Amino acid sequence: MNNFLKSDRNFGVLCIAYVVFLLIVPITFSPTSIKWLMSETGPIEILSIVAWLALAAQFALSSFRPSIKWPMALLFAGFGAREADLHKTLTTTGMLKLTYYTRSPAPLYEKIIAGTVALAFIGLLLYGAYHFLRFLLKDANWRSPAGYWLILAGFLFPLCKVFDRLPNVLLVEHGIALPPLLGAYCGTLEEGLELLVPVILMWIAYAKKRSFTAFNK
Repeated sequence: MNNFLKSDRNFGVLCIAYVVFLLIVPITFSPTSIKWLMSETGPIEILSIVAWLALAAQFALSSFRPSIKWPMALLFAGFGAREADLHKTLTTTGMLKLTYYTRSPAPLYEKIIAGTVALAFIGLLLYGAYHFLRFLLKDANWRSPAGYWLILAGFLFPLCKVFDRLPNVLLVEHGIALPPLLGAYCGTLEEGLELLVPVILMWIAYAKKRSFTAFNK
């Protein structure tokens, strides 16, 4: 048990050190370096893609029952594809945006195919969220170490979206332009924390596997 708790602490220290690194990037790196570090072809984005695909492989090779591991593996592979912007390159605009279906001049057959893929991805997302939420509520697992890590990963999802959308919403809807430093923080934390999500999920699937008894055969 002590080793189990020590592993949690060690992983927690690594996560905190990574967040501290993200916090000092905007005040220590040049704007050019920050732009490269957090760009779509930069190391953080590449690592995010690799992490999601590694998580997908981890579930595909796991001993979780097939009704869990294969949908989850497809879902995580979908997140990796999204990080690689495949949802934008395979259609005239992003297939996950409603405006693509209502305003885009794309041909109908393309919208049908893209819509089918998008609905499948959303279905997998809801399926995964259901099973993780079910785990949290069963036997008060939200108070267990596995539950804490899962809640943290789930919290980071909307937080990243806030950092992503905040500068544009403030500028377009309220006419408020963030100072360069705050804008740099939003971009750095959005991209950086996105990488932390699949890393935490990999940690859960590896170190907390026995906690997810409902996922096993």
